[in-house]
Formats: sequence, structure tokens, C-alpha cells
Amino acid sequence: MNQPMANDEETASKSRRPSEFIRDAEAFIDGLIDQSPTPTWISDDQGNLVHANRALCELLNINEDEVVGKYNVLRDGIVRGQGFMPLVESVFREGKNVRFPLVYDSASLRSLSLKAGVVVILDVSIFPIKDRSGKIRHAVIQHIDVTERKKAEDSLRKERGFLESIVENIPNMIFVKEAKDLRFIRFNKAGEDLLGVRREDLYGKTDRDFFPEEEAGFFQSKDREVLTKKALVDIPEETIQTRTHGPRTIHTKKIPLLDEWGEPEYLLGISEDITERKRDEDRLKTSLAEKEVLLREVHHRVMSNLQVITSLLRLQLAATGDESCRAFYRSTYGRIRTIAMVHEKLYASSDLSRIDFGDYVQELAVHLFQFHQVDPRKVRLTTNIEKVSLDVQTAIPCGLILNELIINALLHAFPDGRNGTIEVGLKIPAFGGFELSVADDGVSLPPEIDAASTPTLGLQVVHLLAEQIDGAVEVDRNGGTRIRIVSRRPIDPS
Repeated sequence: MNQPMANDEETASKSRRPSEFIRDAEAFIDGLIDQSPTPTWISDDQGNLVHANRALCELLNINEDEVVGKYNVLRDGIVRGQGFMPLVESVFREGKNVRFPLVYDSASLRSLSLKAGVVVILDVSIFPIKDRSGKIRHAVIQHIDVTERKKAEDSLRKERGFLESIVENIPNMIFVKEAKDLRFIRFNKAGEDLLGVRREDLYGKTDRDFFPEEEAGFFQSKDREVLTKKALVDIPEETIQTRTHGPRTIHTKKIPLLDEWGEPEYLLGISEDITERKRDEDRLKTSLAEKEVLLREVHHRVMSNLQVITSLLRLQLAATGDESCRAFYRSTYGRIRTIAMVHEKLYASSDLSRIDFGDYVQELAVHLFQFHQVDPRKVRLTTNIEKVSLDVQTAIPCGLILNELIINALLHAFPDGRNGTIEVGLKIPAFGGFELSVADDGVSLPPEIDAASTPTLGLQVVHLLAEQIDGAVEVDRNGGTRIRIVSRRPIDPS
């Protein structure tokens, strides 16, 4: 049953005339062209427009009936003002493919009613269609819409130009090397100016082509470190030999640029010329060293002069029999000695602006105990000093305050040979500033004595000095005497 049917189809096919095959082939080709998403139109060898597919009609906002058979490409052109008809002629004449860009807008396509403001960028290709004899019968014109691609390319081109402008105008040397063999592939103007080498002469070369072996070896060792670690390497100082500026000191950061697999593909380097800054720093260090020597000498001279004064006071004290005069000389000696100790600590310190106040308090208290011939087995000294450093402007008033308060406690807190303890404290409260205190567990300060308006010189000195350090004096008479000086002046922990 099936075999006769096949024979019928074969018989029918053989009975068809060649013209029918041609029409079928043309219809098939027209169908392919019409279904193609690429805007396409066809001209015959006389220039007549014989076909425009759907994609072209949609692109140009036209109907095929409006143009097919009504426009001659060679005479009128489907697109006015574009002037590519000579290119169509060249295809018919020479039989070569032609490709060119084309912009459609509302002005050039006014006759085809393109919407106002619409701009379309096309990549146009024209190629010939020949018959069996080799004669060109038709020209196929295809338009590929590259509007978005062109916009992206323009945007990318602008972005690259912007980045290029940044790289060229940055005052630091910027270079890029291939990770494979560390050859230069990119260099900016600042680098040319610094090295005195044209970038064209650098491209394709390595450090060893331009720098002494020792320098080049150092540069490349750092390059390999960057590529091995796959991380930025900061080189604070390195010296390079330049052709026009001599040796220069640069600060360089080298960064690996990784490929899509996370492997180093390039090495980016950014170098800042810090030669002048280094010279300024060296000059400043020299100047500071000279000033430090001078300041140390000043402290030494002040210390020496104060020691002379204290020596004279000790001599005067020994030669004076009047007890009131002896008390005056003794208190004056103690105050001057307290100031001298600050300068002694500064002279012996590596930092001429600050002293370790804990050490200073310990030495001051021991000196006062010795000077007043206190038996440390009967009156004990304790300290509760947080680790802080004080500047000269704060240390001297604090030292004088301690001098007055410790002497006051030694003279009045333990009468008739009583035993006891004197505690010196310095702490940094949470609210800032600092708190200085001297406490004893001996005889309390009599209630009739007002610490704020006492006629005694020692407490008057304490109040005056407290004002110098922005402090207030507080007195606690419970279980002995505790005098606190609370200051808002900030100090730095050691």
C-alpha cells in the first residue's frame, strides 16, 4: 500500500517543470530572508528595490508595499541624504562586498516617517548575488543594529580616556609589568620625567636594561614577592638612579593584577618621589637634635644653678640658730630642691618634655624623709601612682604640691613619736584629667582650720599651685587627713 504512494509522489515530482522548482526555491529563499532578524533589502541589477523583509520594515517604520517596486536604489535611494548609492553601484560593477557604518535619524528618513528624535546606528553590508553565468543579478543589503554596542563602545572609550587622563596627570610614577617576565608594558608621563627615559624605550624591557645590577635585583625581588603573595607590598624607601635627576628616593607600592582564575597577570607599581621630603626630614632631625642638645644644656644649667642655691641655703641653715629662720630656710630649700629634681629627671631622660612621675614621686618622698631625718620604720611611705608621664608645666606644680603636703604630714600628723603611714596617689578618673592626693592615718587636720583660707604658707602654696593646674583642693578629715587635688587638665598615660 505504501509503495504505490511513493511512486505517485516521485511521478508527480518528475512531472513538475523547472520553472516551478525555481519559483519554489525563490519562495523558500524569500521566506528565509523575511524571517531573518537582520534587516535586509534586495535590489536587482537595474537598481529597483525588489524585496524588504519584516525586520527592515520594523526598523524603518515602513510597509513593504510602500517601497518595493516604487524605489530605485541607484536613482533615488531608499534613504535620502545618506549617499551610499555609489557603493551599491560599485558592488554591481566590481562584484566585491562592501561594508560601512550608517546612521538613520528622523532627518535622513523623513520620507519614511521615522519617529522624531530616534537615532539608529547600523553596520551595513552589501554583497552581490550572481547567476550561473557569473553575471550579477541582485545586491543584498543587510543592516545590523549596532546602536547599543556603539553606545557601549563610546561609553567605554570615554571611560578609558578618563582613566588615561587620570593616569597621565597623576604626579606619581605609574608603571605596569607583565607578570610572566616583568617587562614594562605601561608607563605614564610622571615616570618619564622622573627617570629621564621615554616610555617607548621602556616598553618590552626589564629593570636590568636601565638600572644598576644591585638596584635592578632589589626591584625584581620585590616584584616576585608581590606575585608570590598575590598581595600589595609597600616599600617605604628605595633608591633609583635616574638619567636626569641623579639618585632619587621613592616610596613604592606594588600591586598584583589577577586574571579571571586568580593568578597574577600584571604587576602595577605606583612610586612617589620623596627625595625632597626626606631631605627636609633629615634637616628637621638635625635641627631637633641640635635643639635637644641645647634644651638638655638648659636643664643642666637650671639644675646646676638650683643646686648652688640649695647648697647656699643648707649652709645658711647650718649657720642660723634662730628656729624661725631655720624653718624658713628649710622650707625654701625643700621647694627649690623639688624644682631641681624635675630638671634632673628631664636631663637624664630620653624625652626632654616629659618625666616618669611615679619615679619622681618615689625619689621626692625618699629625699624629704631623709632631709627631715624620718625613721622609715616608724613612718612608712606608700605610693599608688598610675603609670603616667607629665610635662614640665604640670610636673613642677604637682611636685611642689607634694612637697608641701608630705612635709605638712611629716611635721604635724605624727606627734610624740607616733607611728603611721603616708600615702601618695595619682590616678586618672573616668571623666578625664587627673587626681593627686596625699593621705596620712595620723592626727587629723583640726576642724577649726579652713584649708581654703588657712593662714599657713604651706596650704596657701597648695591652693595657688592647684589653680595653675586647673585643679580644686578637697580635704577629708575622717581617720586622719586626706587632701586631694582634682584637675581637669588632660594627661597622657605612659
